Amino acid sequence: RTCDVPLCDSHLGTHMSEKTTDARAHTIQPLDSQGEFVCDDEPTCPSHAGEVLKYFCTKCDKAVCGDCTTLGDHRHHEPVIKLTEALRNRQVTITEKVDKLRQNKLPQLEKC
Repeated sequence: RTCDVPLCDSHLGTHMSEKTTDARAHTIQPLDSQGEFVCDDEPTCPSHAGEVLKYFCTKCDKAVCGDCTTLGDHRHHEPVIKLTEALRNRQVTITEKVDKLRQNKLPQLEKC
């Protein structure tokens, strides 16, 4: 199990020491200078041993491998896009939502 919370070194220690965090269930992934995960292992498909997750099924909102798109449960799902494209799309969506929150809610919070 991997915790998908990106943390700097100073906050990582705090996170790992929290009572709700099971340190044994965490895999620590280092970040590069741009804050991107450094990972030698590509994520593999739980349904097709050894197949790398390179695609994203938009119908199921799930990362899938090539075999999933041609042989598996996702073969008739459209559209299936590259995983990198799906990640970029999510990043844009998150950025837009954060900007909207800053515009709409931050002034209200500052008044409190």
